[in-house]
Amino acid sequence: MDDAIVAFKWPPWIDSESELEALGDQFAENVFFFCQDLVAGTVDHWSLNPFETFRQVPIYKYQYDERYCLLAVEDDGSGERRVTIMLAGLTGSQVVVDGQAWDGIDMGILRSHFLDRRLRTYFP
Repeated sequence: MDDAIVAFKWPPWIDSESELEALGDQFAENVFFFCQDLVAGTVDHWSLNPFETFRQVPIYKYQYDERYCLLAVEDDGSGERRVTIMLAGLTGSQVVVDGQAWDGIDMGILRSHFLDRRLRTYFP
C-alpha cells in the first residue's frame, strides 16, 4: 500500500490489512482497485451513500457477497484523498471481531461496537 491507501492498525490486536487479506486475494484486490479509484477521483465518493460519518469523514462500505470492507475517505477539497481500510470481515454468521463476538448480521452493532471504537482511535 502507498501513503494514499493505508490500513488501520492497533497493535497487537488489530490489523485491518490482515483482516482484508484473510478474505481472499480476489476480494482484497477488488477492494484495493476501488480504493485506487477513490484516491484518483475516478469514483466520486461524494456521490456514494456513506455507511457512517465520523468527524466529517465519510465511511463507505464495499461489499461483495458475504465479504465487506469499511473505508474512511479523507478529502481535503483540493483533489487530495486518503483512504483508510478501517474494518474488513464476513457477514451472515457469527464471527469474532476485535476479540468480541458479532452476530454477522446487525450492522448497527458493527457500527456502534466495533467501527466506532476504531474511528475514535484513528481520528482522536
